[in-house]
Amino acid sequence: MHVNIDRVFTTISRNLGLHDYSTYINNWIEWAYEAEKLIGSISTFVQKEAVYSADGAKASGTIEFTSNPVSGDSIELNGVTLYFRKATDLGQAKSPNEIEIGTTLAITLSNTTVQYGLIQSLVGFQNVINKTSPYVNSAIFNYPEALNVADYSLTFGTDGTELVDLNEPLSGGSLMTITSSNSLDFASNTSGSIQYVSNIANGPLVVGDVYVISATVSNYTGNGNSNSAVGFSTSGGISGGVGERLRFDNGTIYSAFTATSTGQPDLFIQDNVTSATLSDISVQKMTNGLITITSKEIGNKGNDYTLQSDTSNANISGGSLSGGKDLYRNQQLRLPDDNIKMLAIRDSNHYELRKTSSVHTGRLGDDALRYYIQGNRLNVASTGVTELTVVYLAYPTDLRGWPMIKDGHETAVAQYIMWQQNLVKYYNGQIAQYIVKDLEKRWYLLCGKTRGDDGMPTAEELKQIGNIWNTMIPIKNNRGLIDL
Repeated sequence: MHVNIDRVFTTISRNLGLHDYSTYINNWIEWAYEAEKLIGSISTFVQKEAVYSADGAKASGTIEFTSNPVSGDSIELNGVTLYFRKATDLGQAKSPNEIEIGTTLAITLSNTTVQYGLIQSLVGFQNVINKTSPYVNSAIFNYPEALNVADYSLTFGTDGTELVDLNEPLSGGSLMTITSSNSLDFASNTSGSIQYVSNIANGPLVVGDVYVISATVSNYTGNGNSNSAVGFSTSGGISGGVGERLRFDNGTIYSAFTATSTGQPDLFIQDNVTSATLSDISVQKMTNGLITITSKEIGNKGNDYTLQSDTSNANISGGSLSGGKDLYRNQQLRLPDDNIKMLAIRDSNHYELRKTSSVHTGRLGDDALRYYIQGNRLNVASTGVTELTVVYLAYPTDLRGWPMIKDGHETAVAQYIMWQQNLVKYYNGQIAQYIVKDLEKRWYLLCGKTRGDDGMPTAEELKQIGNIWNTMIPIKNNRGLIDL
């Protein structure tokens, strides 16, 4: 376990009687890094793996919501804790790290009216598809260093029962024609009026249930009117005005609505759509909501994005994002910036590559499973290697890029920094030599103690050692005697 360096800073400022240590932070960070490298015990650093491929990959992960959260539930995204609160709770769920619980899970996850839903808070806009109308009180705007390293999207899971049947008789909608089963073409609508297609759903709907409408839009052109939309009319029992509108944009569009009556909803097209083809139209009962998190950049760094949930209503795909890969091209890769010591390297077939001892690297041959390092570049001799995994020791850092301190090393690291701080004063003739010598002596004492503490087995490890020792089976020769 590693802790933030701020804990060391407070110890130093207390010991030296400093009320404001902000001017020393840059030096202290560097000295802390030096101290940890000098301690250099087996648990000072962390072992990591970095995967490299020709195209690289972005790390990703998911959070699946199976039911509406209750007040006090929380999820943690890359160190930022987001709490779900009711509008009647203290503060009325208006803090940037609070999400208001809606009447349904769909509204909690996506709500375009104040208070906004979870996806709006993560994307930073009221309209998450077109990214219009910035949401300044969103989590991503207030915690950019943690959350703005990834993209966020929302999809709704359904029960698989399809309610749409475009083969039923249609009425209204003079500007729409059926081109094939489950596909509609829209012609120019310059009047801005609403055009309906009746009997689009098999229904009846169940009052109180949440339904997801989705469609694929292609060949869409319009005049930029933000009201260009497709949706369901209120005649189908949708709450909130003209129903849930899906703003037109090429690609997949979706939304969710709560049925307030058992009527069959009508599909409509509204406001100045020059042309569009709507296909894969679907209406199904919602079962869950899925937040997908994808790192913005290709590479292994995205795998460091952490996930956590304190409720069974929100299931995370893992403790962090996964699948991030850096680039491996022209038989070269760039070693990780946090690399302290490389431990091993293997290819996609789990064959371990060996470091060459030859000084003539150009004569290794294309089939040799060997590598050599030039600066921060690792070169592989074999042309047949398509993916590599590098295992190395890394120095852990926090979101600010500051080094983290191994739990139990704080006192020793603080002592090293105090020694270096006063060493500068000694060079300037401000303090006596014996003070610096006392600080130096105590640093070496704590450094050795820390190494010893790290090397000591834990209580569980000692128990395992005892079990191994007590169950050792003597080796006998063919005459039944114990070989010594």
